[in-house]
Amino acid sequence: MSNLVWHRPEFWNRRGLLVNLAQVAAQYGVSPQAVHQWRQRHPSTFPKIVAEAPRLVYVVGTEVDEWVLNRELARAVPSKKRLAAVGAV
Repeated sequence: MSNLVWHRPEFWNRRGLLVNLAQVAAQYGVSPQAVHQWRQRHPSTFPKIVAEAPRLVYVVGTEVDEWVLNRELARAVPSKKRLAAVGAV
């Protein structure tokens, strides 16, 4: 995670909470294009970018899980570890 531009520096020391958008797609069984569309269609509610590099965007994984759960997206099944972190287990 070198050469990152930080938009939410409060997460600088909590990098273990971050996932990139390709990881989000893989976790939820959707294409990277689907995640890109989520960001475009829901700019005010999709989790805010924490950090970015030239070809990577990082967000907080638990924020994505919460966002997906609130929308009941069909194939979206977050990990139990993340569900516990947002208090949904």
